[in-house]
Amino acid sequence: MTLTVLEDFESSLTDWSGDVQRKTKYARSGACSAKNNGDEATFTPSELGVGIQPKRIKAWYYEKSSNTGGGIAVYNSNGNYEVRAGTTNPQYSSDPENIAGEGAYGEWIGVEFDFDWTAGEVTIRFYRSGSADMSKTMSMADGGVDVAELRLDGYYNNSKDVTNIWWDDIAYEASSPAAPSDCTTSLSDNDITLSWIDNSVNESGFRIERKRDGGSFSEITTVGANTTTYTDNDLADGETYVYRVQATHASANPSNYSNEASATTALSAPTAVAQTVNSPTSITVSFEDTTDNEIHYRIEKCADDGSWTYVTDLTPDDTSHQFTVAKSADTIQSRVRAESADTISDWTKSATISTDGSELSATTASDSRIDLSWDGKQDAEEYHLYRAESVSGSLDDYQRVATVTSGTTTYSDTNLENGEQYYYRITPVYDGIEDAPSEDATATTTVPAPSVDTVATPAADEVVLEYSLADDSTDGTVEILRSTDGTIGSSVASISDLSQISYTDTSVLDGEKYHYTIRRKTDHAFADSGQTAVMTVLPAPTSLAVNAVDSDQADVSWTTNHDYGNQRVELKPTDDSTWTNDSGELSKSTESYTTSDLLDGEEYDLRVVAYTEHAETEDQ
Repeated sequence: MTLTVLEDFESSLTDWSGDVQRKTKYARSGACSAKNNGDEATFTPSELGVGIQPKRIKAWYYEKSSNTGGGIAVYNSNGNYEVRAGTTNPQYSSDPENIAGEGAYGEWIGVEFDFDWTAGEVTIRFYRSGSADMSKTMSMADGGVDVAELRLDGYYNNSKDVTNIWWDDIAYEASSPAAPSDCTTSLSDNDITLSWIDNSVNESGFRIERKRDGGSFSEITTVGANTTTYTDNDLADGETYVYRVQATHASANPSNYSNEASATTALSAPTAVAQTVNSPTSITVSFEDTTDNEIHYRIEKCADDGSWTYVTDLTPDDTSHQFTVAKSADTIQSRVRAESADTISDWTKSATISTDGSELSATTASDSRIDLSWDGKQDAEEYHLYRAESVSGSLDDYQRVATVTSGTTTYSDTNLENGEQYYYRITPVYDGIEDAPSEDATATTTVPAPSVDTVATPAADEVVLEYSLADDSTDGTVEILRSTDGTIGSSVASISDLSQISYTDTSVLDGEKYHYTIRRKTDHAFADSGQTAVMTVLPAPTSLAVNAVDSDQADVSWTTNHDYGNQRVELKPTDDSTWTNDSGELSKSTESYTTSDLLDGEEYDLRVVAYTEHAETEDQ
């Protein structure tokens, strides 16, 4: 670096104190130099401020003839001198605090202080025409603090009376600033903030350099002194940036570079990932491109909740891709991410779509209608509805009963056979091609209830029922259900001839009450009529005869005609109205009885009563 002139005496002496005068005589350069008029003079230019650590200071002096000697001293901001150098007529000498140049009259002699502030040392050099330079390195007297002022004073015997010495061209070279350290980066919203530690006291600012990973550094900006952060924005997505910082000085070499620090900007994930079903084996995935620095977009697919598999890498700015899937696959999901040379974005997933028929349900609506509903399929152009009366693994065994337009997810299948079970499957259609069908959904139509039309006049040992059927089924039976306690009872007959409309029940008992239900039963359903109650005839005993009579008893006999229940013999005086049970309970097979305890000479009426819990009849 070149020296920066602190004083060339070509203008006023505002930075000086003491008895110093500008002179045109003996000027080294320009029109003027300066002469100390016999007293100490102090120089405090603004460049030194409150103290700096320059790399070197240089001045020139001219000694006309022998005198008491003079020199230049460097003082720090503590008010202490660090080093002094001057003339010693006629020889030069040195000590730990200063060095003197050999007296040389009538020529300009250069004196230079070269500072090592880290070691606390200074090297003093004298430059003289026609003679070898003289130098010496020594420790600075106050340890090496800084430079705050320069003084022109007497050197020999520490006298301040200096005469016949002129000074000119006092200059300095600033030291390079200390390098910044601990350079780090932080990332926020794709802005990179660079931070560092300022280790210098004399920087004029900081130079910030940047390179992309693998590239070369170049300056991107400068910031002022004492600054320790900088935010770099408007950066490319998904890029690694490497930074370094250098302290600068207006008149000195810059510092060494800091350590390098890097950060990688985020790569924006694609948005609005969506799938379109082109056919049962073709899907198109599309998305929105949200970054400007991808090298490609990676697409993966997942079928039926299995593992993710690679599909392709799309070139930049290409935002859709068609890929194939197995026809056997039902659910399909895609995911997309951006990839740059340095990083990858997060995955963005599409919604899962189902291409096969699914969630088909069948509900019985009536004896001739079944209502169906299913999941609508994205991009299906229509649906084919199939029906069968038995389950099969092959769709060929089903009959297509409807073609339903896209957007419709319900259908009513009407005019069905009563009491029949039906099996349904549905297939979405894409580009005229059926996808895999749904699982079977089943429902059974109801059976219209039969009715009992008439019951013939009851006779002993039989009941005749006439009934009507209301269904159109050609399979199944008519069941005759009977009970004696009002429950549904059990079947007493199963009639397979559906044209038959009456039934005679001959397995009944006399005097019993029966409850009948007609059940229409198909292969898959049944319906019951209302219940009809019938009581059979209880035949009365006949041929009642009195076979013998004595003073207090009579022998009677009769013919029993019923097959169920019991009997009793009742009697009463002829002129009385109240019958008395004389025999107690007799079995239905009893056909004779002898009365007792009759009154002598009394006329009696006698009868035999057949009875059940529901009826009774008598012969008398």
